[in-house]
Amino acid sequence: MKKKVLILILIIFSQMLLFGFGKNKIQPEKIDWAQIETLHFNIYFQKGDNEFAKIAALIAEEAYYHLKEDLKTPVKNRIPVIFYRSHQDFETTNIIFPLLNEAVGGFTETARNRIAVPFDGSYQKMEEIFVHELTHAYINDLNATRNRLMSLIGLPFWFQEGFPEFESVGGEDVYNNMFVIDLLNNEQIGDLNMIGGFFAYRLGESFLVFVEEEYGRETVIELFYALRYNNSTDVACKKVFGMEFSDIQLRWKNYLKRKYYPHYDDFNILYEVCNRKTNHKDDGSFINFAPRFSPDGNDFVYFSNKNIRTDIWKGSTLKLYKNKRILKGESSGKFEEFHFQRNNLSWFPDGLRYALVSKTSFGDKIYVINFETGDIIYTFSFPGFDAIYEIDVSHDGKRIVFAAQKDMKNDIYIYKIETEEIIQITDDHYYDSQPRWSPDDKKMVFTSKRTINEDEKRDQVFSKLTADIYYYDLEEDEFYNVTNDKQNNEFPFWNSDGSKVLFVSEQEITTNFQVIDLQTGKRAQVTNVHGGVFAGDINDDDLIFSGFCDGGWDIYVKSNPLDSLEYTEYKIPERFEFKDDFYERFDLDRYKIFGKLERKFKKVLPEYPDNVTMIDIGKYTKTDSMNQKYNAELDSKPVEINEPLIKPYRPKFALDYLWGGAAYSPSSGTYAQVRWEIMR
Repeated sequence: MKKKVLILILIIFSQMLLFGFGKNKIQPEKIDWAQIETLHFNIYFQKGDNEFAKIAALIAEEAYYHLKEDLKTPVKNRIPVIFYRSHQDFETTNIIFPLLNEAVGGFTETARNRIAVPFDGSYQKMEEIFVHELTHAYINDLNATRNRLMSLIGLPFWFQEGFPEFESVGGEDVYNNMFVIDLLNNEQIGDLNMIGGFFAYRLGESFLVFVEEEYGRETVIELFYALRYNNSTDVACKKVFGMEFSDIQLRWKNYLKRKYYPHYDDFNILYEVCNRKTNHKDDGSFINFAPRFSPDGNDFVYFSNKNIRTDIWKGSTLKLYKNKRILKGESSGKFEEFHFQRNNLSWFPDGLRYALVSKTSFGDKIYVINFETGDIIYTFSFPGFDAIYEIDVSHDGKRIVFAAQKDMKNDIYIYKIETEEIIQITDDHYYDSQPRWSPDDKKMVFTSKRTINEDEKRDQVFSKLTADIYYYDLEEDEFYNVTNDKQNNEFPFWNSDGSKVLFVSEQEITTNFQVIDLQTGKRAQVTNVHGGVFAGDINDDDLIFSGFCDGGWDIYVKSNPLDSLEYTEYKIPERFEFKDDFYERFDLDRYKIFGKLERKFKKVLPEYPDNVTMIDIGKYTKTDSMNQKYNAELDSKPVEINEPLIKPYRPKFALDYLWGGAAYSPSSGTYAQVRWEIMR
């Protein structure tokens, strides 16, 4: 009997292996789709989000012509694009098999050359991700005469991901550059061909920025085509630069040293001037983020991925105990995932409870947790919201202010705990985030990305937007502009008496804390460190924050941060009208010129000269399928109105994959299996 049971178990297990086993993607609600057809794209979006679809159409077509200016050759096939209303919907996509998480910004699958991108509240971020993914899809289309699954042959991984980043942000992102500078300072930049994962994106982009600045942008494109035609990086580099890849890499590294080493003495090393409360090198973590002091200042809580999953940890400012995990995350339906670097923890005034946001299959929820036991005391659900990000509990414990995504916008809201009333504070298409209460609960400071930086080199639809600091006065019902800069200013919070606002600024090549005195309008630098600082909090004596150094984020404390600062004149906060002039400022009606046209590209062969010989005729008749000439006038940027049509989605079925196999067993006979995947 036992033998039969064992055989049965083995048979069941073998069948499970045949068909795969693992965690499922669950779509809690059916999504109804619509589509808008533009000149080059079939764009799919959630039914009813028509205004969003028009913005998406403009982003897509402007991104296309941005790429075409570099790559020259037009795409010959229409590209499907699926925009998801939220990252939660995106993670349940059935376009690809792998499970997705917060760290995945978008993807391009190769079988049908489909782009999938979520909207997470920021049109600028969505556009950057789309340009990255469109670069992949564009290259796939250029290689359509090959097996598309082999379309990246000849492109090393650093170029596969570095080139889309180059096209998307082109070295203009301080956050991206942070990783390059950190690797350089720690002498960890090796051979690009040996670098994989996340750093291939950053270093690949950096190398191509170097090529553009030293040799011209056209050389970047020349390198792209050389790598496509030659499977050897050395051969491609000899053709483009006249030297082997190792030699041009050496010049890139020297370029980085000349660019960044002069600044090395201008900044301090984090662990030399601040008290480090975590050490990612020792505990195996990578991210220790968003610390918050307890009301009495004796403890702090923070996010950490020390145990692979992201958990909630606590530490003692007085070193009374070792850091301890107090909540296990990403292991149950209540705590499926935390928003990556867009989440925080907030204390109730009694110091016995703290609040956080967690993603669940049925929407984001705010949990109130017992600090000592880890038990959930309250759960607040908000069914009308697509996502909830940063939160802050008022000092009287009666209200929670939060940033949330709803109706394709990201705004600031107040939740009254006793009455369960929700009050909307901002209401526009700009990205508003990171709210924090003032000590008297009469004001709230927050970040809003609505400033236009005309010096920004990129010319995408929303690339010139930068973030500044504002506060809202609840008694006056007025907004005030605290900063007005060309660079991003984020992560604001108040000092202990509410007279000053601290924030993270990108004023230098790295992020550092600055402070503005609201009464005098004077401004000062608070930290001056390499790497980057994020998500801070302050009490009477100490500043606690997350800092990036030596390949990871750790928690640091700086004592007496506001003492002996050198203040300079800036400006006293001014009243600011929050109006939704989004469409006017960006002329979003431009999407109306990008309607679908019936176009057919034809191969154009050179004409034969009168004296052509049979020996030479081959070069006129034999064409390279990867380098054909086309009647490009059909793909010139339109100027006349031809409004794209929005239609109901109608499924079309096509075979994506087909595979199978057969085997023979002496005891059981012949087994065979055929499996297919169908696109809808």
